[in-house]
Amino acid sequence: MITQTHPLGTLGSYKYVVVLSEYRGMWLLSRHRDRTTWETQGGHIEPGETPLDAARRELYEESGAVDFEITAAFDYYSADDRGHANGMVFLAHIRTLGAFPASEMAEARTFEELPPDSMLTYPGITPVLYRYAASHFSYPNRKEPQFMNPIVNGWYADPEARFYEGRYYIYVTRSFTRYEDQMNIDAFSSDDLIHWTKHEGIIDMSGYPYVHRAVWAPTIIEKNGKYYLMFATNDIHTDDEGGGLEIAVSDSPAGPFVNLLSTSLIGKIIHGAQPIDAHLFRDDDGTIYLYYGGWGHCNMAIMNEAMDGFVPFADGEIIKSITPDGYVEGPCMMKRNGIYHFMWSEGGWTNGTYHVAASHTTSPTEICKTGKTILSSSDIANGPGHHGYLKIEGTEDDWLIVYHRRIIGDLEPGHRMLCIDRMTFDGDEIIPVTMT
Repeated sequence: MITQTHPLGTLGSYKYVVVLSEYRGMWLLSRHRDRTTWETQGGHIEPGETPLDAARRELYEESGAVDFEITAAFDYYSADDRGHANGMVFLAHIRTLGAFPASEMAEARTFEELPPDSMLTYPGITPVLYRYAASHFSYPNRKEPQFMNPIVNGWYADPEARFYEGRYYIYVTRSFTRYEDQMNIDAFSSDDLIHWTKHEGIIDMSGYPYVHRAVWAPTIIEKNGKYYLMFATNDIHTDDEGGGLEIAVSDSPAGPFVNLLSTSLIGKIIHGAQPIDAHLFRDDDGTIYLYYGGWGHCNMAIMNEAMDGFVPFADGEIIKSITPDGYVEGPCMMKRNGIYHFMWSEGGWTNGTYHVAASHTTSPTEICKTGKTILSSSDIANGPGHHGYLKIEGTEDDWLIVYHRRIIGDLEPGHRMLCIDRMTFDGDEIIPVTMT
């Protein structure tokens, strides 16, 4: 396949039109009902049509666009062993999509970036046209990518997010309703936050013979070239059940992680907090703090150098209670511009009352008791919560919130989905997140 681009009006004798369309800041591609691949809107110029007439018609027929701006941009020539043709390329900004018309196309979908060649109907043409358009035209309506949620298929919950070894990692609970089915932790990694590779069963569970259910809520930290993964087990309700918070270690952020201890790191109910939902946070001075707790109680501790125990606080206490008002579970700490943002989940995890609250202070150990809601149910989804966060590499202040949420009306407890949205700030305040 040969594809060439030329300035507008160079070729003449046009046979085809191609429309590179943008909707809500993302590229809009269409899928033929007989294919699984994606393509731009476009097609033959019918007798009596101008290229602009054809482009307008094809855009509506193949996407349902009813309100749009469209402009002729450049020419292209393509040839293969079946023949050759000239075409005109148009750029379109779509303001409104109506009902999808009855046509040869089955659906239209937005993409933050052009899909890989394996997902394109015309891989010898489409990328060439997009590259030329990107290098010769500005797109005033294009904005920062919005994530296609959920970001992966399947039921996952309680994400912790990190950037390690040039890749973004998200560590998750396998969100089965039966706790006995939750017997390992999975992870996903990506170099672009769009295409994710699954790392399944990252813990060597042979080192945990006492674990029989409820392997939950991972958190991870890198220290001295090692990766330490902490997670909850067995959903313990008393001090003598076995299980609690475990810690494992690996040379790779993808695992496998092996047991660092011969028993649980925390296997008791302390200050009323069930030992679940751990979150590890490293401050700028290298100190690693642990925040954890369910049943409406939150504790914190300072990890020791070996990551197998704790350093006492100045007053000699090993584990402190720091529970904010409204706290239920899922603590999370981040630092931005010298300010510590402590976040947690409130409400019931199986329904739409679940949401995220946040407060901010100037110390990782002095937690403000009152917070405000920053992520809650909307007409997009129910019960968003138990989150992590990422700072986009190479940016000064671009942050993401990584969380799980529920489909509206789905009452199955385990049906939780992994999602990402942008987290923005007004001074030192987190602006309530808009789910997409």
